[in-house]
Amino acid sequence: MKKVVFINWAPFALGLLLLVVAKVDIYQFESQTIEVRAMLSRELPIAILGFILSIVIFLSTIYWLVKNKWTVAIQTVISPILWYGCFIAGSLMGGAFMNAT
Repeated sequence: MKKVVFINWAPFALGLLLLVVAKVDIYQFESQTIEVRAMLSRELPIAILGFILSIVIFLSTIYWLVKNKWTVAIQTVISPILWYGCFIAGSLMGGAFMNAT
């Protein structure tokens, strides 16, 4: 059961990692030590992996509902929502910075 809990929260962990990477990239871009292409090469794999993983985990909600594991089912709904929240926050942070420069 511990592996299931770890996997369920993996999209949220990737979302937090994406926020950290975006913040570091913005800081490096501000000091002109990195290009946009390098920034995207760091952020895009995290974003794609988080997106795919959040979809798969969200779809596993059906399995957990059939098994009557309500707490796990709730986690499989909350984690992708938090992933999308982190993704949107990182996108807004990067978009606002790029628009200002």
